[in-house]
Amino acid sequence: MASIFPGFPDSKPEPAQPALVERGWVRFWKHLNVVDPFHPSARALSRLHLLSRLVLVLLGICLCIAFFFIKRINQPTMVSEALGNPIASLRSGSVDPLYLVQSSDVELRLSKIYEQIHNNQLNDAQFTVEKLEQDYPNLPVAHMIRGDLLMAKARALSTIGVGTGQAEERLADLRAEFKARLLAIQQPPNKEVVPAMLMRLAEQQKTVLLVDAGRNRMYVYEKKQDVLHYVADYYVSIGKLGTEKSREGDQKTPLGVYEITQSLPSEKLPEFYGKAAMALNYPNEWDVLHGKTGHGIWIHGVPSPMYARPPLASDGCLVMSNQDVEAITHMVVPGVTQVVITDHIDWNDARSNNQAEAEVSQSLKTWHKDRMQKDWDGFRQHYSSQFAMSSIKPEVLTDTLKARLVQTSPGAQISNLSILGSPQSKGMVVTTFDLIQSINNQTHTEKYRLYWQKERGNAWKIVYEGVVPVPAELTL
Repeated sequence: MASIFPGFPDSKPEPAQPALVERGWVRFWKHLNVVDPFHPSARALSRLHLLSRLVLVLLGICLCIAFFFIKRINQPTMVSEALGNPIASLRSGSVDPLYLVQSSDVELRLSKIYEQIHNNQLNDAQFTVEKLEQDYPNLPVAHMIRGDLLMAKARALSTIGVGTGQAEERLADLRAEFKARLLAIQQPPNKEVVPAMLMRLAEQQKTVLLVDAGRNRMYVYEKKQDVLHYVADYYVSIGKLGTEKSREGDQKTPLGVYEITQSLPSEKLPEFYGKAAMALNYPNEWDVLHGKTGHGIWIHGVPSPMYARPPLASDGCLVMSNQDVEAITHMVVPGVTQVVITDHIDWNDARSNNQAEAEVSQSLKTWHKDRMQKDWDGFRQHYSSQFAMSSIKPEVLTDTLKARLVQTSPGAQISNLSILGSPQSKGMVVTTFDLIQSINNQTHTEKYRLYWQKERGNAWKIVYEGVVPVPAELTL
């Protein structure tokens, strides 16, 4: 309705409010259009309500941000738990620095990544793994870890490998390889002890390879002044179905004492075998005696697009990365270097090993003495009731031994003796040596091998005897 008085409003103006002293807190309320906080108007009450809601919203946002950061702080620990048990030795600094220098570059970097993850350093771990991928672009384990680190930024991981999107069977292989490599850093060889199986190396043999199939690890030991010293160790893949090979095609790796018979460089190999390959004398004498079949057990590398195989991936061979297998080829001598493959390594102090070696050496010395004297009654006491020989029927064993005793030439000597424990039977030891004899005024040398078994009364008895055959030419 229009005003009846042009130029003036229809409604009456509100009465004026008394002025307030504009002190600090009054100015604050006045800024919110509240004239008197103790006697607020309807508009002031509305603004107080809006202010309280704003405070509640800000408080909720702060709580969400705090929860998010708490979750992010705990996230790396969840990743670490997904990777397995923490590696205490790495964090405590108890790993021998010399061992770290001798260890694989890949494994050192993987252990560093694991340590960074456990210490909640996800960004550092991601940087390290990306550098590892640049240097080793064909290393699937590195790709798996990077995928997990990226996913860990979004949510906790229940296990490793979920960030890669690969099939579960493939992930199981990668997890097993990662843990096997970490374990090598976590539990390095103790320099104060030596493998119980490595009692003595031959004079001509400078190194010996010891494979712990249960841990996918090959250890290299070197003889210096008749004392064994640890040199290095490497990750190695074994048969798809494990160990204790017994027949052709069973996809298992044999256990026993073997020799490297021949070595082949890459130019003589198909791409499948990588940069180098070394043939083993499987089946050895003990394998043949017990009816084991199969052939072509090698130590070899991988095709160039690969870095390494999963822990259980071969048809029975020992498979290494190309850089590792090439390093091994410079440490071995075909026809001399021996390889011991076992499921588990027992460790002894040097004194205990020397004592065991002395017992076997004395038994061998007495056996040789009785043989030289052609003392049948003393000679036959060295043989076990379980004694056997390849291609010799049990009923003619005695006659065979007597014939060998008669044929022994005077002045025969033993040299180049090695004494190694065999995992093929508990308490078994293999002695390999050169038997040098003079036949028809000509020096004749045979490589001889005796298998000894510790029996009742701690007496060492021979369970196998034979001449080591010259290996046949290696064919592909």
